[in-house]
Amino acid sequence: MKTKGGNFRKGAALPFVAVVFVVITAAAGIMFSFFNANLKTTVLQEKNIQAYYHMQTGLEMGTAALLTQVDNPYYISAWVTPHLPEKITILDNYLSDPLKPPLTQTINLPNGSVTVRISSPLKPGSMLKWIRVESEGVYKDGSDTEYKNKGSVWYRADNPAISEQTVDN
Repeated sequence: MKTKGGNFRKGAALPFVAVVFVVITAAAGIMFSFFNANLKTTVLQEKNIQAYYHMQTGLEMGTAALLTQVDNPYYISAWVTPHLPEKITILDNYLSDPLKPPLTQTINLPNGSVTVRISSPLKPGSMLKWIRVESEGVYKDGSDTEYKNKGSVWYRADNPAISEQTVDN
């Protein structure tokens, strides 16, 4: 059927609709791929943050253990051993024995583990005695993939209020 201008208009909408459909489908596919990549990045960041929290918990537990007072095994009484304190800390042990081996403890969690290590190595560039608390947090997701985060805190042995923290991913 001819129209007034002499052109055939029958079926002209089909190519236009097909082009619009292809453009909308391509735009939806691109948006879906961006959404999927963003979701994967967010999940990866969340798992790395969980490993960071495990590591930070280990540092706090190591610091608490370092400064917690326990009974001195060499203290008998104020009359017999007046020169020894009744309570001591792990920090006191490191001050009295410079060759003390590192203390290491691994704590298993439902979704990972935390390894804490307390040692007294020489700190590069320092003549003072430092105590180092190291922690490695491991987060395990359901697919047996491990996400790790390491960190450490250096405490000055003569003044544990002075510290330096480092975090390694």
